Amino acid sequence: MPEISEAAHRSPARAAARATATGPSRWARLAQATDRPWIASAVAALAALAAAGGRLADAAHGSIGVFVVAGSTYARAGAVPAGIPVVTGNGYDGQFYFRMALDPFDVARTAFGITFDSAERLSRIGYPFLAWVASGGVRGAVPWTLVALNVAGLAVLGLLGALLARAGGRHALAGLLVAAYPGFLWTLARDTTEIVAGAFLVGGLVALRRGRPVTAGLLLAGSALTRETALATIGAVGVAWLAGLVASRADRPATAGRLGAWSRWLGPTQVRAVSWALPAVAFVADQAVMAVRTGKVPLRSSGSKNIGPPFDGFVHGLVHYATTLPSTASLLWFGELTVLAVVVALAATVARRAEAPLHERVAWAVLIVMAVCLAPGIWLGDVGFRSLDPLYLLSVVLLLGSPRRLGAPATLVAAAWVVVAVELCLFV
Repeated sequence: MPEISEAAHRSPARAAARATATGPSRWARLAQATDRPWIASAVAALAALAAAGGRLADAAHGSIGVFVVAGSTYARAGAVPAGIPVVTGNGYDGQFYFRMALDPFDVARTAFGITFDSAERLSRIGYPFLAWVASGGVRGAVPWTLVALNVAGLAVLGLLGALLARAGGRHALAGLLVAAYPGFLWTLARDTTEIVAGAFLVGGLVALRRGRPVTAGLLLAGSALTRETALATIGAVGVAWLAGLVASRADRPATAGRLGAWSRWLGPTQVRAVSWALPAVAFVADQAVMAVRTGKVPLRSSGSKNIGPPFDGFVHGLVHYATTLPSTASLLWFGELTVLAVVVALAATVARRAEAPLHERVAWAVLIVMAVCLAPGIWLGDVGFRSLDPLYLLSVVLLLGSPRRLGAPATLVAAAWVVVAVELCLFV
């Protein structure tokens, strides 16, 4: 902020006249010109394209099939579609979503040369289904549509973040924090579900803030059918709805009882129930259909792979990466953990404030509990904590609606994003 001269102190009118005559500074004009949600979306899209393009040109040597990361444990060379290289080992999760995107209605354990590791994959139909739709059923286009969807998802997250930032009285570009989670780069680089699930999730939260329960229900259903971690937020929305219902009935005048059943079931509180009931019903229905078609309930098939005793997985990861310092993998792990911890810790300082909707605060708390209960296999994975993306997203959503300054965490997140992007451009 420019210093105010002594003369200006003596003559405020003269200082005001001078400011009016010279107009806003160049930086002020630039800030005003860029305070547009679509600009934040465009920046997120360009950053995503740069990261994907760099990986395609360098690590993938121009082969889009490398993004699938098909491994010989689950993919058979010669049986997979042309253009999909098969590396030695387990490969990565994207190979299963690629296989689903080739034909989302084929639930056979093995198809197109790829065998599912778990029936749990079948419940994450949202991302591969959209990729199949975008490909128009042309299987050769699927590797491209999987990447394109993740680029588009980051653009959507940039837009939604800008809307949240503007609603919180911030510059639209502050919303880029929503799309800048370093773990999303791993998703982009390896064809996994987190970006699309996150876009649906944040879209649902924005719709709830704007009083659009049906839109919120549809978007949250999309998130739940893309990744089951959305259930934490959906459950929190249900808890908040129930709390609102109890409060509204306690405050209802005695005369309301004479209006009969219509007033009880068609009031605003009851209409808002669709925001959590619709995604809950959609998820349960999908689980039931898959159970009938495969003989297994997808949600139960992962067993102890995802959840374990509190802090057990975290301690395993901490010990493992501490003993491998100063390897690149361990430095990335500790760096990405630091970014996530800072953002969550800052969110903790604002989570109890009244301006944050109840369902967002409840979801944030539930996601913290889930994070400390994640199994060792998740904490040990070299994946940029992508399974913790809902916790990051809820933390940023809370921060954008608070008065806390975000310059320092934004700088930290941006630095981590650049480092991870370079890493994934150089190595498969």
